[in-house]
Amino acid sequence: MITAILGGLAGITLGVALIALVTWPRRITQRSLPPVPHARFYAVPDGTRYLACHNAGVCGHMQTPHVPADNGFWRCTTDGCGHIAEGDEK
Repeated sequence: MITAILGGLAGITLGVALIALVTWPRRITQRSLPPVPHARFYAVPDGTRYLACHNAGVCGHMQTPHVPADNGFWRCTTDGCGHIAEGDEK
Protein backbone atom coordinates (compact mmCIF):
# COMPACT_ATOMS: atom_id res chain seq x y z
CA MET A 1 0.00 0.00 0.00
CA ILE A 2 2.71 2.46 1.00
CA THR A 3 4.75 1.43 -2.00
CA ALA A 4 1.86 2.26 -4.31
CA ILE A 5 1.39 5.67 -2.68
CA LEU A 6 5.10 6.49 -2.84
CA GLY A 7 5.23 5.29 -6.44
CA GLY A 8 2.31 7.56 -7.34
CA LEU A 9 3.95 10.54 -5.60
CA ALA A 10 7.23 9.86 -7.38
CA GLY A 11 5.41 9.88 -10.72
CA ILE A 12 3.70 13.17 -9.92
CA THR A 13 6.98 14.70 -8.73
CA LEU A 14 8.75 13.55 -11.87
CA GLY A 15 5.98 15.03 -14.03
CA VAL A 16 6.13 18.40 -12.23
CA ALA A 17 9.92 18.44 -12.54
CA LEU A 18 9.69 17.69 -16.26
CA ILE A 19 7.19 20.50 -16.83
CA ALA A 20 9.38 22.90 -14.84
CA LEU A 21 12.45 22.00 -16.93
CA VAL A 22 10.55 22.56 -20.17
CA THR A 23 9.11 25.97 -19.19
CA TRP A 24 12.03 27.30 -17.11
CA PRO A 25 14.29 28.51 -19.98
CA ARG A 26 11.38 30.51 -21.41
CA ARG A 27 10.84 32.26 -18.08
CA ILE A 28 14.55 33.03 -17.73
CA THR A 29 14.90 34.57 -21.20
CA GLN A 30 11.75 36.66 -20.80
CA ARG A 31 13.06 38.22 -17.61
CA SER A 32 16.74 38.70 -18.38
CA LEU A 33 16.80 40.12 -21.93
CA PRO A 34 16.86 43.93 -22.05
CA PRO A 35 14.70 45.75 -24.59
CA VAL A 36 16.38 46.30 -27.95
CA PRO A 37 17.04 49.99 -28.71
CA HIS A 38 15.70 51.22 -32.02
CA ALA A 39 17.95 52.87 -34.60
CA ARG A 40 17.46 56.61 -35.12
CA PHE A 41 16.89 57.60 -38.75
CA TYR A 42 16.58 61.12 -40.11
CA ALA A 43 16.63 62.85 -43.48
CA VAL A 44 19.95 64.38 -44.53
CA PRO A 45 19.57 67.97 -45.80
CA ASP A 46 20.65 68.85 -49.35
CA GLY A 47 24.30 69.90 -49.63
CA THR A 48 25.41 67.87 -46.60
CA ARG A 49 29.05 66.75 -46.52
CA TYR A 50 30.74 64.42 -44.08
CA LEU A 51 33.78 66.22 -42.71
CA ALA A 52 36.10 65.61 -39.77
CA CYS A 53 34.62 67.39 -36.75
CA HIS A 54 37.30 68.73 -34.41
CA ASN A 55 35.05 69.06 -31.37
CA ALA A 56 36.64 66.29 -29.29
CA GLY A 57 34.08 66.55 -26.49
CA VAL A 58 31.06 65.73 -28.66
CA CYS A 59 32.16 64.23 -31.99
CA GLY A 60 35.67 63.04 -31.16
CA HIS A 61 37.27 63.89 -34.53
CA MET A 62 34.86 61.58 -36.38
CA GLN A 63 33.44 62.16 -39.86
CA THR A 64 30.10 63.82 -39.10
CA PRO A 65 27.46 65.48 -41.30
CA HIS A 66 28.08 69.20 -41.93
CA VAL A 67 25.61 71.52 -43.69
CA PRO A 68 26.57 74.67 -45.62
CA ALA A 69 26.89 77.79 -43.45
CA ASP A 70 27.70 81.41 -44.34
CA ASN A 71 30.72 82.34 -46.50
CA GLY A 72 31.67 78.79 -47.53
CA PHE A 73 31.91 77.35 -44.02
CA TRP A 74 30.30 74.10 -42.86
CA ARG A 75 28.38 73.60 -39.59
CA CYS A 76 28.27 70.22 -37.80
CA THR A 77 24.72 68.90 -37.33
CA THR A 78 25.51 66.41 -34.55
CA ASP A 79 23.35 66.95 -31.45
CA GLY A 80 25.03 69.46 -29.13
CA CYS A 81 28.01 70.22 -31.38
CA GLY A 82 27.63 73.08 -33.89
CA HIS A 83 31.34 73.06 -34.85
CA ILE A 84 32.15 75.31 -37.84
CA ALA A 85 34.55 73.80 -40.38
CA GLU A 86 36.69 76.05 -42.53
CA GLY A 87 36.01 76.56 -46.23
CA ASP A 88 39.17 74.76 -47.33
CA GLU A 89 37.63 71.42 -46.19
CA LYS A 90 35.16 71.49 -49.10
